[in-house]
Amino acid sequence: MGSSIIEDKVKKIELLGQGIVASYLLGFLFPFTADIPLIILSSGAILVALFNPPKDNSLLPKHLGGLAVFLILMAIAIAASENVQHSLFTSAPFLPAILIFFMIVRCFHSTKDLFTLYTTLSIVSLVLSLLLLWTGIMTCMEPPGDWIHRLANPLYVVPNDAI
Repeated sequence: MGSSIIEDKVKKIELLGQGIVASYLLGFLFPFTADIPLIILSSGAILVALFNPPKDNSLLPKHLGGLAVFLILMAIAIAASENVQHSLFTSAPFLPAILIFFMIVRCFHSTKDLFTLYTTLSIVSLVLSLLLLWTGIMTCMEPPGDWIHRLANPLYVVPNDAI
């Protein structure tokens, strides 16, 4: 009986984690002025870490070795950079990626879970492509750089993003 309650709690936390990753990815569809999806992802990762402890320590050597090497090399590259502030700024997108990595390791266990993640990524890319295409159709006489400014989405930064 007690084991069933714990398994239910763990399953609910895992579903919450999956929903948080999906909401972060879907947040790219909206041009928020603040980084609301990142705040949701960070808060959710803290909740998952607090309420869904790892079942054993097999996670540590299996998944974290390569990530640790990568992060150490990235830190060395940033420290050795001529412009440390610029290097830190351009490396900032790795922080949400690392959070998503941990959320996937902790909350995505079946092929159905991964299929849902892939579906969410496909929906986000499809909608972003359609938004850019629609903007291009509506402003066809303007150069692609102006499409980017009209779209006002943080994922589209430079005119080459429209190509």
